[in-house]
Amino acid sequence: MTNTLIGYDNKLDTGTVVASDDPAATPKENAYDWMLFDYWQPAAATSHTLDIDMGSAVDVDYFAFYSSDLYTEAGASVKLYGGSSNPATTLIGTISPTTRGPKFKSVASNNYRYWRLEISTTGSFSPKIQLASLGEKLELQRGLRDGFAPPALGSRNMPVTSVSQNGLFLGRSLEVAPVKFNLSMTNLTAAWVRSNWPNLLAHIEKYPFWILPQPDDYTDEAVIAWTSGKVAQPAYSDAAFMQVNLALEAFA
Repeated sequence: MTNTLIGYDNKLDTGTVVASDDPAATPKENAYDWMLFDYWQPAAATSHTLDIDMGSAVDVDYFAFYSSDLYTEAGASVKLYGGSSNPATTLIGTISPTTRGPKFKSVASNNYRYWRLEISTTGSFSPKIQLASLGEKLELQRGLRDGFAPPALGSRNMPVTSVSQNGLFLGRSLEVAPVKFNLSMTNLTAAWVRSNWPNLLAHIEKYPFWILPQPDDYTDEAVIAWTSGKVAQPAYSDAAFMQVNLALEAFA
């Protein structure tokens, strides 16, 4: 069984990226700046690509994206290609979104210099890509612990209740809010922590990251998460093993 997957390595950050359409108002960099408030939106209503030249061959075993509207277009998809020449033409994987929310796909590891993300639509529609990512995923060493609350099942709403001067109920409105949850990692070997924690910490202290909690059973429950407050350091739970607890907020 595959344990929880984390995606924070993004080859778009380090490669040379060329977009099929790169409007000044919504440039390609918006698709990989790790921010969700901006987006890359090509001006033309057709299929588009992001081509990445890594300079030398690199390993890639996942790709992910978030688009607030691509799922509304029937038949739309995001495809990952790799290759030894530009443009990349070997199909690695396809995501065809039918629901709102982040999408994450684990694929077999491939080693290529050139990569392509192809965003395909079937009509007169130019989607917004808030975040796109491809790289090497991190598989947690152990499975989920008892009491884990799947963030994709949490409510995205924060109820706000209005009351009168006398405290009488006047109605309720809903504000969009992230889901809060804890990701507890226990019984980790010291070697695994020392090998993976420094790079993970360097990213999550500054940027969001992808989490797919149960990749074998619920492939459509990926979230974009970010740390809440100071990140707690790993600690020994006994003489042999360590533990890490991440307090997180997420957008599902």
